[in-house]
Parts: sequence; C-alpha cells; structure tokens
Amino acid sequence: MDKRLKKMFFAAAFGLGVNLLLSGAKLSVGLAANSISIFSDAVHNFLDALSFAVVIFGFYLMRKKPSESMPFGYGRIEYILGCFLSLTVLFTGLYFMYSALERLFYPYFLVFTWERFAVIAVGALVKLAAGLFFRRQNKSLKSDLLSAAGTDSFLDAGITLMTLIGFSLHKYSALRLDAIVGIVISVIIIIEGIKLFKNNVKNLLGKKIDKTLENGLRRMASEYAAIGEVKSLTLHDYGENYKEIIFETVFTKDLNCDIIEVGRIAREIAERAEREFGVIVRLCISGL
Repeated sequence: MDKRLKKMFFAAAFGLGVNLLLSGAKLSVGLAANSISIFSDAVHNFLDALSFAVVIFGFYLMRKKPSESMPFGYGRIEYILGCFLSLTVLFTGLYFMYSALERLFYPYFLVFTWERFAVIAVGALVKLAAGLFFRRQNKSLKSDLLSAAGTDSFLDAGITLMTLIGFSLHKYSALRLDAIVGIVISVIIIIEGIKLFKNNVKNLLGKKIDKTLENGLRRMASEYAAIGEVKSLTLHDYGENYKEIIFETVFTKDLNCDIIEVGRIAREIAERAEREFGVIVRLCISGL
C-alpha cells in the first residue's frame, strides 16, 4: 500500500470510529429521551460510519492487482456498493420522515435532562473537529473522498445543533419542535441518498470526461506538431484506481511521420497522461 493510500485508509478509519461512537451515544440518549430528532441523527451518524466502512473495503480491493479473469481490476465494486448504500440511506430517510410526521400530529412525551443535552453538544463539537481534520488532510492528499467527508462533517455538526435546539426548547413551545427538526433531518437524509444513488449510477453507466481533464489532455496533445487534430476523448471508468481514456487522434502526413515516430509519440503521451493526470490513455490513430 503506497503512502497516499495509507493516509487515506487512516482518515477513513478515523471517520468510521468517530461516527460509530457518536451514533452509539446519540442512540442511547434518543431512546432514553424519547426524541425522534436525536434518534434519527444517531442513525444518520451510523449511515456515515457505514459509508466509511464501504470506502475501507474499496481501499482493500484497490490493492488487488488486475488478473486474467478481471483485467480491469475490482474498482467498480465500490460503485455497486455505493448504489446499495444510497438506497439504504434513502429508505431510512423515508422511514424517519414517516415517524416524524406521526409525532407531529400525535402527542408524545419527551424527557429532557442537562446530561443528555451535554452529550449532544459534545457530539456537535466532535463533528466540527472531524470536519477540520478532513479538510487539513485534504490539503496534501487532494482527495474527493476527504473533501466530501469534510463537507459532510460540517453539515452533520449543523444538523446536531438543530437537534439540540429542538430538544432543549421543546417544552417551552407549543410547537412540537423535536418532530419538526426530525422532519428537517429526514429531508436532508433523503436528499443525500438521492444524490449518492445518482452519482454511483452515473459511474456505472459511464459519464462524460471531466472538462478540466479534457482540456489538459488536448493542451498536451497540441504540443506535438505531428498531431493534426484530437477528434474525441472517451472515458472508461473502472474505479478510482483504473480510469482509461480512448484518445482518437489524426496525425499529419506533412512531416513524413513514420510508424516508428508515431509509436514514440503515442508512448510519450500515454506516460505523460498517467504521470500528470493519473489516467491511462489508449491512442486510436488515423491519418497515416
């Protein structure tokens, strides 16, 4: 396992541990206090922990080398697990929406204590600290995973703060604030589930190459006078560790460009693309 992957693995393990601890603490408080908002927040943290567990499993698979039966590796299993996880998140959000709406219309008793208030307040601070940790790690690792984890942690800290407000003000208001906050959290969970599902389906079905990457590859090809035109760039995504781009080019005849020179340029472009952009390039050549 290379140094970057080790750091990513450590960050994911940290996220898994933090979310499991918070989920357990909030679950005990939510059940004891009969609070739907705290209970749903606890399940939200558990789903975050499950996400990190999937990521860790993905890292394990990324270590396995392509084989004769799996020539492109095992990276796409992360997208399959992501689809399954996103559906779990979505249906969990729908369930809590139903439970929160039920509590909004039917009376229930909520048990507030300052000890339970303190547990939830500490949870918000821990999530804030986790967000800062992921953001700091991402400065050197430049990972979409850590960027998303940091954003999600700050969002969770805000959700926990909303839960705390609803929990503490419930007995002072004629409104059923705990149920209202539970509805808001449910909507956030549902939206996250839909976004996650759409993103993983796009990865499985195939999506358009990133514009920044496309511009970078075209700019690199333009440095070679023998390349007259880049006709198309097609992305084949086999997971985080194996992304292949079919690079269809037209070579000019004006420079007496023979097959040996074409081969040299093709190898050089492939090496530069992997080194500078982290993708594997296959050139389809025409115009000779």
